[in-house]
Amino acid sequence: MGMTTVLLGDYFLEILTVGKIMKKRHSLFLIVLVLLLDPHVHGQSSEPAIYNDTDAYDVYSAVLSLPENSTRPKQKIYVIRQDTLRVFGAYTDSEPSSGICLRPDDEFKPIVGPAIEDYLRENKTKWRLGKKFDLDVPYELVSSETVIELIKKNGWEGFYKVYPDSRGFTDLSAVGFNTDKTVAVVSKGGWCGELCGEGRYYVMQKKQGKWIPLDWRGDRCSWVS
Repeated sequence: MGMTTVLLGDYFLEILTVGKIMKKRHSLFLIVLVLLLDPHVHGQSSEPAIYNDTDAYDVYSAVLSLPENSTRPKQKIYVIRQDTLRVFGAYTDSEPSSGICLRPDDEFKPIVGPAIEDYLRENKTKWRLGKKFDLDVPYELVSSETVIELIKKNGWEGFYKVYPDSRGFTDLSAVGFNTDKTVAVVSKGGWCGELCGEGRYYVMQKKQGKWIPLDWRGDRCSWVS
């Protein structure tokens, strides 16, 4: 009976090399091998899943095209962070909260409530957005790391040298829907400088094939910096 040293990545494994003992260790070795090759063991996070929900992009496009969002002076391009932001009003992403500050009254609970529940489920996951928006102005998807590093190194002045017509950058959450996808809940945030930003939730309804704001009653919230 002997021992063999095998290098796997940054790890050395001592493996028994003879007879029945080797067979007994075989399944354990395979488990260890899988763990070593798993990027989470090395502290690496996997890439976010691609967000492919066509209806969600229809909702995004409708929200970004609302007059309050599309008529800002000098905004000739949208800079959108590529990964969804799971925490309402946050500058950087973190684990999402278990609640939401939208509370429809009794009349609208059956209408808006299912979309809120789906919003909470969908935003447990960080999603990567694709080039599927339908907007009247050009847009660019930029990684969160690129945006934060640019501002960290060069400040907002440096950001606007790269994106002079952007009016800052936009964050989007994943979209929550009711069962038949006629009501949607999404949050949008916008950052334009130091102590310059705002965000809110949007409750949208689909009417005659188009997404428009839903007139509902209940508690809601927004943020401003």
